[in-house]
Amino acid sequence: MPTARQNDPMPAATATPFATLTRAGQARRHRATAATALKAYGVAGARIRQIALDTNAIFRVDTVDGQRFAVRVQHNGLHGRGQTDVEAWWVRRLAADGLPVANVVPNVDGGLTTTVAATDLVPEDHVCLLFEWLPGSLPDDEPLAYWSAAGELAARLHQHSIGLTPPGDAEPRRWASVFPYAEPILFASEAAEVLGPEGRRVGERARAMLDEHLTARYSRPDGYRLLHGDLHDGNLMSRRGQLSVFDFEDHIVGDPAHDLAVMLYGPYYNRDDLADVVAATRQGYERVAPWPIERIEDLSDLMAARALGLANFCLTMGPEMHKWVHTLLGRVSRYLDTGA
Repeated sequence: MPTARQNDPMPAATATPFATLTRAGQARRHRATAATALKAYGVAGARIRQIALDTNAIFRVDTVDGQRFAVRVQHNGLHGRGQTDVEAWWVRRLAADGLPVANVVPNVDGGLTTTVAATDLVPEDHVCLLFEWLPGSLPDDEPLAYWSAAGELAARLHQHSIGLTPPGDAEPRRWASVFPYAEPILFASEAAEVLGPEGRRVGERARAMLDEHLTARYSRPDGYRLLHGDLHDGNLMSRRGQLSVFDFEDHIVGDPAHDLAVMLYGPYYNRDDLADVVAATRQGYERVAPWPIERIEDLSDLMAARALGLANFCLTMGPEMHKWVHTLLGRVSRYLDTGA
């Protein structure tokens, strides 16, 4: 695995410390990280534009010869190196087998990741991945035809991962708890002001109950497979009526119903035609594989777990996202009161 080294664009003595920058400020500094990583792929003189800033900084790359890519500068601490290796390996397998994904591009040494060494301006090493560019736009999830296509794509992913064994020593996470990725900020002291006493009580009670339910769901010894883990419309691309999928960073081992709960989370809480959406999704899924859900009501614990996880995500993303926390905890509270 090559480690690329970057030249500091400004004297470190005059620069704001990285840790005190806003997330947007850190992403701007990571543009230099992305440029350094691109050297390991033989890409020089490209136009680099930030296109996303969630848990990672994502940049669009336009080369002088007309090629387009996306480079991801990975947030340290969220996913371990072994998990990233599994992600890259699986995406390459999916692409080789003809599934519509944003494929990982190897660097000039054949590696699927590139580490950019720390500098005084960016004080930690950062793992970067280069992806093929997916043409199209984010899909319109209003028409039922979208849900049929999304269901079919989910089934194709689920069928592909049957029996797959990731290489190396990495042990993929299992979806047997509300927070399988990292210890949540939701229960840390710095979240108390946003949550308030009642929000804290709801979160703690729900975590205990949902962890018990999820552990029970995963009590049998087999039948699980690699899942995308974050299979919502924001991670799908639509072009000429065809869907493709990207962002496998949150991949996890679990029951296919868990992926479908993430996919149907928005309609579950926001649409009056939920039954029609579920029927369309099922119709698409069954073009490929048997539908793994008996009743949408059976997913209520997974929906509540998703809401609690999103509340934690909003807390980690900063004050501009805090406005959603109480809406999400309201959904969790409804589950505690009614089971739905």
